[in-house]
Amino acid sequence: MPEDKRVIVLTKFFKDKNSSLVSHTAYFIQTAATYGLDWTLMTAISSTESGFGKSMPHGSNNPFGLGGTHLMRFSSVDEAIEY
Repeated sequence: MPEDKRVIVLTKFFKDKNSSLVSHTAYFIQTAATYGLDWTLMTAISSTESGFGKSMPHGSNNPFGLGGTHLMRFSSVDEAIEY
């Protein structure tokens, strides 16, 4: 089965942004598909909230700013993506 072109595109995009999220690209795509979401929306939220994961609060694994002033913490970035 050929690699999903969206994964290739998002991987390149995250690499160009020097993002720590690059290793999570396949999970971004898979999770968005599972829940019927636009995979670019999750990417855009991570951009706004954490600069593509570059400025996540230490130990939060939360590139989306989930929880606002009561920041949610996750055991992994994949857990945050799933949430």
